[in-house]
Amino acid sequence: MHDVLPRARKSRSLTVLALAAGFAVAGCEANLGKANFPRSTGPAASAGSAAPVDTKAYDSAVLRLIDPCSLIDKNALSAFGAPDDPSVSSTTFEECRNSVKDPGGKAVKISVQVGDLVLGVDSKSTGTIEGLPQVEDKTDDTYCTVSAVTSTKPANVGISFEITYVGGDPCQVGRSLLAPTLKKIRETPVKYPAAKGSLLALDPCAIADDATVNSLAPSAKASPVTLHDCQWTGNPVGLTVAFHKGQPPIEGDGYSKVDLDGVTGFQKLTSTTSAECTVEWQQRPWQDDQVEISRVTYSNRDANKATDDPCGKAAKLAKNVVAKLPKA
Repeated sequence: MHDVLPRARKSRSLTVLALAAGFAVAGCEANLGKANFPRSTGPAASAGSAAPVDTKAYDSAVLRLIDPCSLIDKNALSAFGAPDDPSVSSTTFEECRNSVKDPGGKAVKISVQVGDLVLGVDSKSTGTIEGLPQVEDKTDDTYCTVSAVTSTKPANVGISFEITYVGGDPCQVGRSLLAPTLKKIRETPVKYPAAKGSLLALDPCAIADDATVNSLAPSAKASPVTLHDCQWTGNPVGLTVAFHKGQPPIEGDGYSKVDLDGVTGFQKLTSTTSAECTVEWQQRPWQDDQVEISRVTYSNRDANKATDDPCGKAAKLAKNVVAKLPKA
């Protein structure tokens, strides 16, 4: 899941935040190992701060900069057993995963996404946690997603933990992680290092001119997919703007060069049945051999790619975005 763009969604209703643990988080941490995570018979009452919480700490502009691996490092997971080192996604800024061996030797697989699209909030909301709406989605006895909704407009976006725990209670793990995670973000956030010209801080839903968007997809509405990925949904035309990381874009595998007003982009027809084209280009170096990448897509499901010129239209959107990006 972590290495596919756009992010491949599991067939799950992402809901905001899991129920808080049926014990106070601070008290629970000391007993988690001894308890060996027995299955719970049902969700307990929400835990979290009793005092009013400043939810501005969870604004999208703040969360875009958070290093997700800091939320599931060895210190964060030590109460669960013996944790490994966290592993950041190779393609997205907002995801990290880790694993823990519980005291009984069973593996607990943990993934966190900062800025997840949370689905099913109305039907699966379970209260509040640290001042935020919470939701829990248990797929089966071994897999559970717990989320805290940090933003509701124009879409429900939040912080989600996906837990796989064979032989234990995955929802209980997610619940016990959520409150301390929110507290850490609020009080001692660990952010990515600042870098000139980085895409990290940019809102993908606000980067393109309305006039350009409307000329390509009249009446399309913008909605975040993640904090770094936005889509405009229209009928029949849709657009996306996304910022991610990966290997430098190159020619080949269907990609060809395209000039974006002085910036070299790479375009590719991405559908065999409709008019759809993706254009991407490098922004700046990231870490190791990776770079920051901007990607836009134009899609018209009712048009023929031979007559609609999807790559020309994707390039038009790309040029508008290029003009707005900070200089690296």
